[in-house]
This record gives sequence, structure tokens and C-alpha cells, in this order.
Amino acid sequence: MEIVLDGNKINSKDDLFTEFRKEFSDLYGNNLDALWDVLTYYKGKLKVLIINYSNLYKNLGEYINYLIALFDDLKNENPEFEYSID
Repeated sequence: MEIVLDGNKINSKDDLFTEFRKEFSDLYGNNLDALWDVLTYYKGKLKVLIINYSNLYKNLGEYINYLIALFDDLKNENPEFEYSID
């Protein structure tokens, strides 16, 4: 599975979690803890592609750093997870 996070379309945290909810309907919390839970329980290959990063940073501010830290931690937990910033 591949999830694309487009900084031109994600204008808020709510938009961010809406993108994940499209793939993981059980993401109830709309926060990074809930996202962590869903992503660590996911079985199979998972790739997150971040595009238009500068706009995503502008729209989410420092919150994007917490998201990237979550992805880095997840890479250590799950060898089938990867992400890239384009």
C-alpha cells in the first residue's frame, strides 16, 4: 500500500488524518498516538510518500517534525515500512 501526503492538499492536522483514515478506517483518534497504533498493527508493505513538503511544513508547522519522528521510529519497528520526501 502507498499513501501520498500532498502538501498542496493538506492544510491542517484534520486534513492529514483524513488522508490516513481513507486507508485505515479504524483511525479514530486524529492524533499521532492513534496513527502509531494503526501503523504498527498494519501487516504488509506500507510506503508513505510526502510530496510538496514545503507547503506541508507551512500548513502543519512544527507538527510535521513529530510526524517524521513517528515515521523514523516506525521504520525501526517494521522493516516493511518506508517513507520518502519528494
